[in-house]
Amino acid sequence: MRDMILIALWVYATVIGLGSSTAMAQTAPGPFTDAQVQAGHSVYTSYCASCHGADLNGTGNFPALTGKAFVSEWGDRTTHDLYEKIRGTMPYCAGGTLDDNSYVVLVAWILKANGAATGGLPLATDTSVTVSRLIK
Repeated sequence: MRDMILIALWVYATVIGLGSSTAMAQTAPGPFTDAQVQAGHSVYTSYCASCHGADLNGTGNFPALTGKAFVSEWGDRTTHDLYEKIRGTMPYCAGGTLDDNSYVVLVAWILKANGAATGGLPLATDTSVTVSRLIK
């Protein structure tokens, strides 16, 4: 009887443990809207694709903005960190020359390209969510 109770407890703990890790593996909805993603694609095409590639995979000395390389670089950072980096350095040799909204929608586009789901609230210049929480 004691063995059956121990086995039942072990099974229960295993099932509960698997359920929690599955829940933790799910990503949160992105703090940006579909409209921001669409606008970001347009800005990206105009100002970024010539260096980072139409598919965000990078070219030459310009890093990929999607995939393992992006997640490795940005996974532990926040959406605000990404916004500040892009705003301060891009377009190449002309950082800060776009309006704030253009940089915001670029962040939305990059996150969506990395598998983040859109949400109901728009991304703002001060939104600060850890990137890895958003990317699948």
